[in-house]
Amino acid sequence: MIELTTHACTLLAAISELKTIQFFFVSTNKWEDVDASTVLKAMLQIEDITKYRVAPKLIKIGNLDVVMPQRFALKYNTPYFIPRVDCSKLYSDHIWTDHNVDIERLNRGLVQLDADDAITHAIAMIKVSGGKT
Repeated sequence: MIELTTHACTLLAAISELKTIQFFFVSTNKWEDVDASTVLKAMLQIEDITKYRVAPKLIKIGNLDVVMPQRFALKYNTPYFIPRVDCSKLYSDHIWTDHNVDIERLNRGLVQLDADDAITHAIAMIKVSGGKT
């Protein structure tokens, strides 16, 4: 009998809901859409499925697509990133501690789970306000 991980169950649920699934290609260092049969074959062959994810929802900021910031509190000790328009790397990294600052960032739509998503968010904020990156 095969025991499914939480991640595998999440992917199967997403497939049943016809959501887009993405695979992380190391060669390009990018997430790209894949069809459901690819994910199912990987599960049956007991491949490393951690490189698959449900495609994130996107929002528009100006003319850029940005991964929708988190809307719910994270688990304690979860790393997260916020866009920063005032520093050269365009993000800062944090650990969720349920502190008032964490909640404030969440309520302002700034919490991202990936540094690249926070960078894109910051670039969009700069561009929409007429700045340059």
